[in-house]
Amino acid sequence: RAGAGTLRAATSLAKSCATLRELNLSQVPILIAALHPLCQALGMHPAIETVNLAETGILPHEMTAACLTTLLSSSTLTSLDVSWNSFDGDLFKVFGEGVVRSRTLKTLRVASCSAQTARCAQTGAPPAVSVFLEQLSQDRSLRHLDISLNRCDFRDALILEDSLDNHARLQELVLCENPLGVLGVRSILRLLSRNHTGLLTFDIEACYGGKVVNMGGRESPIFSFTNPGGRYTLHLHLPYDRAVLRMLYKMVDHFGLMKEEAFASIAYTLRGVPAVY
Repeated sequence: RAGAGTLRAATSLAKSCATLRELNLSQVPILIAALHPLCQALGMHPAIETVNLAETGILPHEMTAACLTTLLSSSTLTSLDVSWNSFDGDLFKVFGEGVVRSRTLKTLRVASCSAQTARCAQTGAPPAVSVFLEQLSQDRSLRHLDISLNRCDFRDALILEDSLDNHARLQELVLCENPLGVLGVRSILRLLSRNHTGLLTFDIEACYGGKVVNMGGRESPIFSFTNPGGRYTLHLHLPYDRAVLRMLYKMVDHFGLMKEEAFASIAYTLRGVPAVY
């Protein structure tokens, strides 16, 4: 069985072999203490292109975030697989920032990475990957993205529709085993149909399930592309609700309307204090 000795050898190899192109450590348990020097060596490597850290026991931690940031700072890395690890919202946020900063990363696999807490299961809160999906609006290098098995539903599909709307390079999207439902599949189909996006293929095997969920005692607002009119109650600390608002503004531009005539009776609460727009 691979263990600490294997990790020390891999780190040493990354430091000493300047021509190393690929490193596959999938299913090798990596403690945080070993992850740091490994990611540091890979981040500074002059030629590494492909790194596989799938199912290595990566867990939410400040040090983990720093390690992944260092790895993503590589100027040669083109393919990264961190599937089957555990990311919470904070780790996904830092990870997403690193992905966005990278100008070489073309293939990214984060299948089954959304950590699920008892609170998420009880309240219907969106998966942790939602934070990362929203950040993709700033990415300009990815060509292939795999987010299978992350409990993504129609809300995450709308976030993707919004964030990838101007992504001209992403060509392949893998969403297998996510409960997208009808609403979620519609979002992906709309994304595929637009001439200004780069998306060419997507995989939604076993994504037929899914339903509108109640979250924190409220029903998630539903965006309709063909009939966006209606009353919306949005909680803007949530990625999905922010995506709904951005989609509404895009519809305003699409129909050539003035924002003042498109939105009426706007009210909001800031730090618990009600205010009128």
